[in-house]
Parts: sequence; C-alpha cells; structure tokens
Amino acid sequence: MKVQNNIYKIYKKGNGYVLSILNNSKRLIKVGNIISRDFDNWVEEYLIGVIDNSNRIFNTSLPYKTNTVELYYNGIKQGKIIDFNENGETEIQLEFTPLNTENYLDKLIVRYKK
Repeated sequence: MKVQNNIYKIYKKGNGYVLSILNNSKRLIKVGNIISRDFDNWVEEYLIGVIDNSNRIFNTSLPYKTNTVELYYNGIKQGKIIDFNENGETEIQLEFTPLNTENYLDKLIVRYKK
C-alpha cells in the first residue's frame, strides 16, 4: 500500500476561502470552495441527554444561534420542524424517539453556530 503525504492549504479568495490539496511532489490534485469560512464559531458534538426509548428532549453544551442547528441521526441529516425543533438556546426536541437496545444505541450528533 502506497501512502501519500498530501499538503492541504487554505487561502482567502474574495469573500470566501479555497482549499487546495497538493501531492508530495507539490502538484495540485484537488481544489474546492469551503462552505463555511467561520470555523471558530461552529460546534459539532453528541447531544446531551438520556437515550432510553422514550426521551425526546436533548441539549447542547453551549448556546446556539437560532436556525443554525443541523442534526444527524445515525449519520443521516434530519430536517428541521419535520424531525426536530430548536427550543430556547440549548434545547433540541426530537419528533422521534431514539432507541437504546441491548445490542444497539442510536447516535445523535448536532452541529451549530455558537
């Protein structure tokens, strides 16, 4: 197996940022726009709360800005209002019940702007 040591560079272009990936010979192999340039203000974490087959109220560790919450249920992005709602500054209410069984525990990951 051949391992490449790629070089990742992020640079400002206009109002956004661009990511370039160079191989170990410093030849450009990929360029792409970065969706968010405000890296320091985004948080990604597991939701705080008990997964007990009945609880649908969970919390974030920090206050979030309204309408910035993205919820991932077992890796699948969920829709706001259809699958979850923001309540206050730290509470997320699910429209479904996550499962906790002997062999399986659902995963709830949230991404938001603080």
